[in-house]
Amino acid sequence: MAAAVWLAYASADRLTGLLGEARARVVTRLAAFLMLCVGTQITLSGVTDVLGSLLAANR
Repeated sequence: MAAAVWLAYASADRLTGLLGEARARVVTRLAAFLMLCVGTQITLSGVTDVLGSLLAANR
């Protein structure tokens, strides 16, 4: 995983040069949106599990 992160950071300037500023900004915003979606899904799954176990314990 560390190697993948290093490779991404090492090639970021080259990739930005190939894409251009505007396209790089679009890619950045899409990546941020995807991470927001993943985080929201993880949070909702955790809340659902906790509430499910709390409701089951009260019965």
